[in-house]
Amino acid sequence: MTGLLVITTLFCAFWLNRACLPEATKADTLAASPLLAATLIIAFANFFGPVECKPVLLGTSLLLGGVCMAFCLKTGHQQAEPRPVWWGQLLFLALVLLYVFYAQWRFLDSDNWIHEPLIAGYTLGIFPPVHPFFPEAVMNGHYGRDLLIGTLLPHGADPLLVVWLLNPIMAFSSAWLLLSILTPRSPNRAASLMGAVFCFFGICVGFRVGLVDTADGNNGVVYALVIYLFYLMLSVLHLHFPEEKKANPGLWLLSGFVLGIYQLVYETHFGLLLLTASVMLPLALKKTKHINRLLGGVAVTAALALLLASVEGGPITDLVQSKAFGDRAVSGTADGEVSDLNVEQHVSIKFPK
Repeated sequence: MTGLLVITTLFCAFWLNRACLPEATKADTLAASPLLAATLIIAFANFFGPVECKPVLLGTSLLLGGVCMAFCLKTGHQQAEPRPVWWGQLLFLALVLLYVFYAQWRFLDSDNWIHEPLIAGYTLGIFPPVHPFFPEAVMNGHYGRDLLIGTLLPHGADPLLVVWLLNPIMAFSSAWLLLSILTPRSPNRAASLMGAVFCFFGICVGFRVGLVDTADGNNGVVYALVIYLFYLMLSVLHLHFPEEKKANPGLWLLSGFVLGIYQLVYETHFGLLLLTASVMLPLALKKTKHINRLLGGVAVTAALALLLASVEGGPITDLVQSKAFGDRAVSGTADGEVSDLNVEQHVSIKFPK
């Protein structure tokens, strides 16, 4: 069942990306397919439950993927010409893939013991998530990545089986998509390659060397989807592809859907993506010839994302409901109990002279 679910969801994601991103190359569409497929699985599992969603997702993926495929074939939906592939890009992608495989087999994820009880609960149909030792306490944090793994995990299997396959695929797809973002904006292919290399291997933050070794915990899914969302953001803002002759509501709806579901994975980055889009909007307005179309696309994308984030569950939904209706609105809590579920943390940053 799990293998068939993955295949049909990837099929749906490929044709949905192709229908909504007509200016993308087939290679870009293929690279983005695992990222959209992960989002679809999280969305359906969150709405129907990690066990109950499987037959629904299977049927919906076949139907939606078939409709998108028929649309593309019937309308002669042509994608952009493929870009030449350089050996340096292939070497970079191979290094990303091999390093993630090596790192997660060599060093066990330090957060593994925190996530595994929740993942095991999802395979048993325990949803919304509850504290594994105090089941009366509902977990109100970002649970999207664990929900994804729990949905893909066969009952009784080791969660690491899914983790060790999921992380390399997400890293490879996001590295490929990052190259697709940088290549059209670089003076030559070496510059675009080095931009991607520095993002994955050239960052020094504590013990991190870049995106390549952030596959532990939630991070593997978090940053892969950030790159996919940045790709969609540039498309909505008319900064990635040449401006199309007509509006593309499919792109707006797809972008709003992916961004709205993303808050289940990491709510802080959800806010940062909205902030990034607002900062880039003036630049996009300055460059575009179709101001009303661009503003309409941004409005539809933002409205759909915020609407989903406000009602689907997760931290943003809890925040909205608690502000609008008080603590009793937070799922699984009564008055006075919300404070018991919160963890207070004080952070200070000092900069040397």
